Amino acid sequence: MAASRGSDVNDPQRYGVVTDVHGNLYALQTALEHLRAAGAERLLCLGDVIGYGPHPSECLELLGSFDPTCVAGNHEQMALGRLSSAGSTETARRSLEWTRTQLTPAAQSVLERWPLVTTAPGVVLAHGSPGRVDEYVRSDSRARELLDQLSSEHPTARVLLLGHTHEAWAFSRVHGTQLRARPGRVSLEQRDLQLLNPGSVGQSRDRHPHARFLLLDLAEGVADFRSVPYDVAACRRALKDRGLPPDWCHVVPPLHERFRGMVGDALRRLGVR
Repeated sequence: MAASRGSDVNDPQRYGVVTDVHGNLYALQTALEHLRAAGAERLLCLGDVIGYGPHPSECLELLGSFDPTCVAGNHEQMALGRLSSAGSTETARRSLEWTRTQLTPAAQSVLERWPLVTTAPGVVLAHGSPGRVDEYVRSDSRARELLDQLSSEHPTARVLLLGHTHEAWAFSRVHGTQLRARPGRVSLEQRDLQLLNPGSVGQSRDRHPHARFLLLDLAEGVADFRSVPYDVAACRRALKDRGLPPDWCHVVPPLHERFRGMVGDALRRLGVR
């Protein structure tokens, strides 16, 4: 992966896809090194580059050197005052307060330009969902709704890329769930639509200190979910050096957050939201 965006002449491209970096420079460096070695031509970022970790501005600077296509996540929107943090955990709110003090004017300017939804050849990018930046999309029924929407609103797209849940997931409109919460390769059929979530680069929620990311090759019809170790001890030392809790790296979410997606899906079916 070159340090600049590949040409659109040879689309579809071989995409490197990252999300939920959360200020973890060590995990991001590892992910980008692996994507470059794997031949990724263009970098896509699904948001939440900041929050929790010790290097928010440095992560933004490193990403920027690859001229990525990015969308904003809920942490970016909260940092900019565009989304309330009232429903967030205490840890998320505390890290958000600290992160705001670390963002350089240049970094803040970058975040202000990120859209909530954007496209690249063959794909649509959002953080939570195209309609709500903080939606947890985990259920098969909600995934089907979104792929039906993709079909009608973006007829040339084959893939909807989402983040936010911190869990790898491959969902096919034809075959249903093909992969969840693990690395592996998934075949993409030409006439099928896919919802793909790479999992979190820098804030895995299962206590395994791995960087998770996706190599998406639309030409070959393969989604390759990667999970690789990185220097998690260095991330925790950096947090401690900044007077922050080392356990902000890989925070385990509360139970109510894990079930929020299922509850939200049930409410939508009942017409409540």
